[in-house]
Amino acid sequence: MPKVVLKKLGISIDELSKIRVGLSIGDVKSNTLIHVIDGKTSCNLLLGRPWVHENGVVPSTLHQCMKYMKDEEVLKIDADINPFTETEYILQMQNFI
Repeated sequence: MPKVVLKKLGISIDELSKIRVGLSIGDVKSNTLIHVIDGKTSCNLLLGRPWVHENGVVPSTLHQCMKYMKDEEVLKIDADINPFTETEYILQMQNFI
């Protein structure tokens, strides 16, 4: 989560190294410890091995989705099909020209 957003929510700078949040991805809900960094990254959130195993999720980078079991049924969470805004895309292209 960006540092600027947390500041606007009233969370002080001293608390920014780690924060516990209620994370909801599809039907998967968990109370998760998030490490907050101040930097430009190509992702919004990295889900680590502990979260994946704790929630019984099987991630697929090839298919850009996660699958998990709930009530004897396989459910699928698709990744964001358009993770970048047009502005970000244009800025990235300018760096390579």
